[in-house]
This record gives sequence, structure tokens and C-alpha cells, in this order.
Amino acid sequence: MPDMYKPEQLKEDAVLKKTIIDTAIDVQSTLQLLIAKDIITKEELDEMRSKVRTLPKYKASLEYIDNINKAADMYENDPQAYLQELLKAKMNGDIR
Repeated sequence: MPDMYKPEQLKEDAVLKKTIIDTAIDVQSTLQLLIAKDIITKEELDEMRSKVRTLPKYKASLEYIDNINKAADMYENDPQAYLQELLKAKMNGDIR
């Protein structure tokens, strides 16, 4: 939950989320038009999505997000194990 005592942070968060939603709407609308006009097929779209996900630019971001989600899950399920991993990474110099 955002910090309700920092209105500037709330506004920045809202602007960022609105930009993400607007972009998703634009992309989804464009894709639906391309499919509806028989310019591309759903199968071609799915194949291209798979290819793009493996490009280094996107793959690294997706792996980063996956790691964040795994860490959050670990923290929720076993906070002590999470803190041990965090301390271990800190001692190994993996994090600053």
C-alpha cells in the first residue's frame, strides 16, 4: 500500500500506473485490430511474443521480475529463510 502521508509519491505512482494502463490499452487495441483485419493471426502473435520474450532486453527484465516475486514469496512464507539468504548475499558481496 502506498504511503498515505506522501501525496507526491501517491501522485507519481498514479501517473506511472496510468501510463502502464494506457500503453496496455493501446497495444491490446492495436493487436485486436490487426487480428480482426486478418493482417496477423493469433498463432503468429503468440509465436512472436515467445520470440520477443527471449531477447536479452526483455529476458533480463522478466528474470528480474521473477526473482523479485520469488523473494517476496519467500519472505511471506518463511521470513527467517529470506533474511538468511539476504545476509548470505550481503556477506558474499552480491548486494550492497
